[in-house]
Amino acid sequence: MFRIDESTPSIDAMEITMSDSRIKQSEEYLSFGQDILKKIENKEITGDDGRELLDNKVEELKRRMDKRRKREVRHQPSTTTRKKVERDYERLMKKGWDSRDFGMEVVRGSYTVRSDMYSVAIPVVAEFTERAMQMQKDILAKQTKPLLRPQHYCMASVGIKGSERFYTKTSHTPVLTPDGDINEEFYARLCGKVETLLDRAPDYEESTLDLICCNVTMTYTISQWENITNWYPDSDTPFPKYKHFRDFTVFLASNEKIGCEEQCVMELNRIFYGNLI
Repeated sequence: MFRIDESTPSIDAMEITMSDSRIKQSEEYLSFGQDILKKIENKEITGDDGRELLDNKVEELKRRMDKRRKREVRHQPSTTTRKKVERDYERLMKKGWDSRDFGMEVVRGSYTVRSDMYSVAIPVVAEFTERAMQMQKDILAKQTKPLLRPQHYCMASVGIKGSERFYTKTSHTPVLTPDGDINEEFYARLCGKVETLLDRAPDYEESTLDLICCNVTMTYTISQWENITNWYPDSDTPFPKYKHFRDFTVFLASNEKIGCEEQCVMELNRIFYGNLI
């Protein structure tokens, strides 16, 4: 625990990320963790105090990472960070999709969620995360070229039913972060949603028998932000000047080197005087 070696990166040398798991691999966090562990062993602080201090350290390093991100954006206009101006000519394109449905009969471990009157066994967290990683691997393997800025949307939902009329399912809960890392808050949120559903069971079930998890659904979508010039397959073809619809035609102002307003004015054979406001 909190081991540091020559390969341990500092927070300033790591790639920019807001992932808790990656930040916890930084030299600053691990060094701080060693200090906290010594204080706990010397009974200077309690274990709860230590955990709180470690959580605060993660937030501190996140703020430091965010400052670095903003600094690099200012000094590197060509960065792949999606600035507001880029959103004007970028579009989120779906690159792959997968889904899995399974029941308790195929899982290797279960965890029991309890309420005042009912309980239900659901798959352990590893059943979700391992499937999520396999789905991610399968989707990426089908790509013809590497994705530059993929956005990951992996969701899970649990269905619960009783012996009488009760049947419901949780809302979708993100298993992974948009960066494709494991969402450390996923399982706690899922269990909280299941517990909320168990509280509704007395309205439909008269017996006190345990409910069952009847099915689990997982979906995974990977999308990517793409420049407007990549919307058409042939990149050597100039971007069209107009878009023709059945009832009207749109002037696209597709020259990225000239502002949209100026292009529109020029298209009308007028003189552009700039922003006069």
